[in-house]
Formats: sequence, C-alpha cells, structure tokens
Amino acid sequence: MKQKSLVALSVFIGLLFLIASAGLTEDKARPKTKKELQEEAKKSAEERSKQIEQLEKTQKLSEQIIDQQRVILQQQQALQEVLERTRFQAKLDLEKETVGAGELFPFEFTLTNGSQKTFWVDGRKTVPGYEILDDKGRVVASSKAQRNVTPAKKDDLVKLGPGESMTLKGEGAAPAKAGEYAVRGAYTFAGPEKRETREIWFGGIFTTPVRLKVTEKGKSGR
Repeated sequence: MKQKSLVALSVFIGLLFLIASAGLTEDKARPKTKKELQEEAKKSAEERSKQIEQLEKTQKLSEQIIDQQRVILQQQQALQEVLERTRFQAKLDLEKETVGAGELFPFEFTLTNGSQKTFWVDGRKTVPGYEILDDKGRVVASSKAQRNVTPAKKDDLVKLGPGESMTLKGEGAAPAKAGEYAVRGAYTFAGPEKRETREIWFGGIFTTPVRLKVTEKGKSGR
C-alpha cells in the first residue's frame, strides 16, 4: 500500500514537471505582440539615429581639422613668400665719386634675387631712384623717379630666377652746395597694372650708401 502511494506521488510530481516545462516552452515560442514589436523597432530606430548623429559629428570635426590645416598651410606659404622677398639685395655703383656742384652723375643700380624662388620685377630704367644724404644722415635731395612711378605693364616685367641680377643705368644730380655726401639707391615696386601671376616681387629696398664728394662748380676734375 505504501509503495503504491509512493508510485502515485512520483507520477503526480512528474506530471506537474511536464506541465511546467510545457508552459515555459510555450512562453518561449509565443509570438511577440504588436506592442512589443513596436517597442523593439523604436529602440532600434533610436540606436540608428544615435549612430548617424555620432557619425555626422565625427565627419564635421574631421572637416574642421582639414580646414584648419589648410589655413595653416596657406599662412606658412604666405610667410615663406614674405621671407623670400626679404632676400633680395640691391647695390649702387657710381661712375665717379667726385663731381661738381649741381652736376649730373651716372650710376648703375643692380637688383639681385637672393631667394630660392623666381620672381618678376619692374625692369623700367626709370624706376630705380636715389637719395643723397649729408654728413648727418639727413636726406637733402632725391630723384623724382620714386615719386612718379606709374603701374608697370606686362612688357615692363623682368623675370629673375634665384641668384640672377638686373642692372639698370640712371643719372642723378649733385647738390648745389659743395661738401661730403652719401648716395643710396632706392627701388620700389607696388605691383603691375594687371596681376597675372602671384610670383611678383613687390616692396621697397635701399642700397648701402656710397661716398660722393661734391666740389665747387667747375672743380670736379673733368
């Protein structure tokens, strides 16, 4: 009798286990409701939206970095051009160091491209001017060329490669008062009439002063 009761109890427990297992399997296999599907779709859409937003932020940041690098490169190139222009050199040579008061004195003005780049310069013979300084360094006379320079035209330009020079002849007028003076050449170029190339040298440059002795009229040694 006792054995039969134990068998019956075991069978009952087994049935309960089977029923519970069947319920769990049924829950797992149960199709999702419309609301559950909508929630999952909503979460998935939110995740995609976040991913797209993050991607756009990353792309925008990359574009900003590229723009900054481009600006820095342009600034470096502009600075390099300015530095290259400062490497130009100028020299003034007088045909003779002693002239009479008020007499004309011939000179040669030489502009040299000391940079590593090729530049176009104003090659008109009227462009180089001069300044005459007294023994105290004051400008007592200067040429009119530097005050009346008109924009250069295309045919006026001369191409100077690295290390190349351009020599122009000019003529100055000695002061009317006898004495010891110094003469320095002056060259100014603001750019051509039409800028068709960016390789234009522009700016101003003075030569090292050279000695000029002015004697009384008719006593220059001619």
